Amino acid sequence: MFTNRKTAIIFTAFILFLIIIKSTGLFNWYNMVTNTMEPAIKKHSNVFVSNLFKYDNNDIIVFEDKYFSEPVIFRLIGKTDDKIQIKSGALFVNGKKVNDENKLPEYKVPRGLFFQIIESEKIFHSYEPAQLTYIDTFRVAAYRNYAKSLNLEELIYDKSYEEKEIEETYNKKWNRDNFGPLVIPKSKLFVLGDNRGNSIDSRYFGLVDIEYVKGKVLF
Repeated sequence: MFTNRKTAIIFTAFILFLIIIKSTGLFNWYNMVTNTMEPAIKKHSNVFVSNLFKYDNNDIIVFEDKYFSEPVIFRLIGKTDDKIQIKSGALFVNGKKVNDENKLPEYKVPRGLFFQIIESEKIFHSYEPAQLTYIDTFRVAAYRNYAKSLNLEELIYDKSYEEKEIEETYNKKWNRDNFGPLVIPKSKLFVLGDNRGNSIDSRYFGLVDIEYVKGKVLF
């Protein structure tokens, strides 16, 4: 009887401890509901977050935004006064080209080859409705080395390609691969998804308010 009571007390205390640290943001957990951060974080993975740690560019953060119905997870690219620009798919921060090793590029894949590699673990977000032109070309996000081994051409939009959602947000004729320059105002953040060609991020929904950041992803 004593053992059962002691166990119940310990269990209750543990649950209360979890509630406290979760409600204060000291330690929290969230589910990755999209493929935006592949391959770093796969869809349906759980991430553990804390607001005890400072975050900086290239860290992965969790935040709330009116654009989404629940907290979301993205990589932090720019903070207050940083100048962000994307030129032909290449990311620049404060005039310096970023070693964008986390980026998952998107490639053009001929129809015949697409059906040969569709089950490969080295490609992401690949499905038949993702056709690019007519019925003979598909768009596939893939690891760089794998794409290089297949001699695939990276899909980069030129400046003439219009994306109305970006234009509505920034009142500029930018697109996902030709964006900015944009200087981040005070108390705002600019975020991108690693799965760059399949990510609705700050290029589309705008800047993130610092006050809505829940914390930094630890693992």
